[in-house]
Amino acid sequence: MTKLDRLLRALDCANFGPGDLSVVHHLANSLDGDTVDQVTQLLGVARRAGRTDEQRARARRTAGRKRDPGELGEAITRQLIGLAGRARDGDLDAAAALHDVITEQGPVLLSIAVHGLAAQGLTGAQIGQALGITQQAVSKRLKQQPEL
Repeated sequence: MTKLDRLLRALDCANFGPGDLSVVHHLANSLDGDTVDQVTQLLGVARRAGRTDEQRARARRTAGRKRDPGELGEAITRQLIGLAGRARDGDLDAAAALHDVITEQGPVLLSIAVHGLAAQGLTGAQIGQALGITQQAVSKRLKQQPEL
């Protein structure tokens, strides 16, 4: 790999204009191979440090932020759709995981939610209305002891 290629790769020049590329070309021609190697190593260190700083800033912005239940539901739905798509394309592990979530974990998770809502003092009618199920279905869930 030429000195110019090593510099262009280290700089990730996708958004460089013609003037920027001529500067890099001039730089590559004016530096020896060892110096180019040192520059590319330093650029890698700087890129990793920048990513770490971005991750820290994102963590500070989102710290303590409670996600909206609708937002969480949409995210979970996207993941389940992704699993279904992979299963449709022949991934048996994805099909098995989707089946497990829906048939095994789904009812248990719903029972946990119903128990929690009832413990908060909500009535079977209120819970049923919110979940779109009958009060009798809520009572049935309350009789089951949820375990993950």
